[in-house]
Amino acid sequence: FTSTTADGSYKSADTVNITATVSETVVSGNTITVILDTGDSILLTAAANGTTLVGTYTVGAADTSSDLTVSSFSIGTVTDSAGNAMTSTTLPGTNIASGSAIIIDTTAPTVISFTSTTADGSYKSAGTVNITATVSETIVSGNTITVTLDTSDNVTLTAAANGTTLVGTYTVSSGDTSSDLTVSSFSIGTVIDIAGNPMTSTTVPATNIATGSAIVIDTTAPTVSSVAITSATGTSPHNVGDIISVTSSFNENVTVTGSPTLTLKVETTGRTAMYSSGSGGTSLVFAYTIIAGDNDDNNGISIDMNALALNGGTIRDTASNDATLTHSAVDNNSDYIVDTPK
Repeated sequence: FTSTTADGSYKSADTVNITATVSETVVSGNTITVILDTGDSILLTAAANGTTLVGTYTVGAADTSSDLTVSSFSIGTVTDSAGNAMTSTTLPGTNIASGSAIIIDTTAPTVISFTSTTADGSYKSAGTVNITATVSETIVSGNTITVTLDTSDNVTLTAAANGTTLVGTYTVSSGDTSSDLTVSSFSIGTVIDIAGNPMTSTTVPATNIATGSAIVIDTTAPTVSSVAITSATGTSPHNVGDIISVTSSFNENVTVTGSPTLTLKVETTGRTAMYSSGSGGTSLVFAYTIIAGDNDDNNGISIDMNALALNGGTIRDTASNDATLTHSAVDNNSDYIVDTPK
């Protein structure tokens, strides 16, 4: 049994020719019926006196074969020129698969996972995240799908070559946010397998980006929730060497580099409290040591609005968004009166 149909993959309604070659001339119109490994029955007929019977297999919906072959055959009427009838139904050593590589594939490709190799972490505006869709079988180069992320952004994924992956890059936009990036839905551009079966299902697979990655999208700058004088060494009225501590609280964890400052108002004189501790949390502590000549013996220390300054350092969240340092003023605090020798 042989076929002159080209090697390759064939989908529903495609055709494959099949030829049976016999040991001697048989009579025109003789027939056998072959059963393929797809389960289909194909009638082969001798078109003229000769040594071949031929027929055409039309691929049916749901047919499948990794290497098309004849599984068995039955004899209709086959006689040679002398009238001897064929009786043997033993399959020959040479079958379709011996000389051909014909795949029967009627199954549409599907997306089986969405993943990313981008490192876990937080990403801000203009950051990039790669996204890969893995499909159930080989598809054609240039095929595309468009995914919609939980940030509402659309990203086109493309098959760069025949294979089982489509890839694309998500560039974070201002205002995007996600606590654990994931694909919410997707639409199909053109996706076909090697046999030409088109993808039709847009069911989001169970394996999504968030299954194997922890990618946070954060484009919101941290902000100051409050500023307050929170403690001091010594007792009020405070004297030379006492340390005044001021806490600036943020709405999310922040990391500090360098030496940011916060300016206190001792009477009418500005005094600089230097960053002391708290990096990695929501509360940053600034410290100022009282010096000779500091006096605020009436109302206590106060803080003007927007007294926080980077001083060449940084205050950023885990996505590296720079903090917004604006804050309200702090009125004179009579618990922190300063009285040094005049």
